[in-house]
Amino acid sequence: MRTYIKAFALTGLMVLSGSALAEWRFLFPDSLGNEFFIDMESIKTDGNFRKVWVYMNFAKSEDGTKSIRMKSEYDCTAERYKNSSMSTFSEKNLKGKILTNGNTSSEWFDIAPNSGSSIYLEVVCR
Repeated sequence: MRTYIKAFALTGLMVLSGSALAEWRFLFPDSLGNEFFIDMESIKTDGNFRKVWVYMNFAKSEDGTKSIRMKSEYDCTAERYKNSSMSTFSEKNLKGKILTNGNTSSEWFDIAPNSGSSIYLEVVCR
């Protein structure tokens, strides 16, 4: 039983420390003051598809969420994206209390021009 507890604790630490180990690169602020970041080292290519870790700091929050981290997949040809994992945090830069953590829907979303997702698409698909 102690072995299982140690293994579970070690796995939890590895998951939580993933943000600290990432090579986050600031991309831009939007007109609302939200800040967009990307982990360039996490980009995985499969044909016209790219998987990548991204995060965003919110300038304002109504529900206590100050930052969000997502594993996103981009379809470079159809210019669409979907998120497979998402965690929200009580502080900026993925710090503070984890408010939500889990898998998200596999629904594809079209990318609007001049949006945060359009910048991510441009970076990961070039």
